[in-house]
Amino acid sequence: MPLLDFIQCEKANIHFNLEVNDWIKEINRAEECALHRACSSFNPLEEIIHDILKRQGLISVKRKNNIGITPMQYLEANPYADIEEKTIMKRYLLDIMGEMVV
Repeated sequence: MPLLDFIQCEKANIHFNLEVNDWIKEINRAEECALHRACSSFNPLEEIIHDILKRQGLISVKRKNNIGITPMQYLEANPYADIEEKTIMKRYLLDIMGEMVV
């Protein structure tokens, strides 16, 4: 491949990557994807996830976004998350039953 073709190809790839990155950032902007955003954030906090879950209900845990990913799949794949789905669900269930959450 000649250098000029390579450079043009690289520029096109960079442009494409920027478009993809922008699209990825936008797919979870809707309020219905608030839990997706929280679970995929750099530092997902249990308190924020719990508040969203209380507001949106249990259905939000399994709701898929436009590319078919659930919030819990984001959380499981997030290398910065130190929260397990089991912990979130236990806290939510205890909270709706009126039990003390510690």
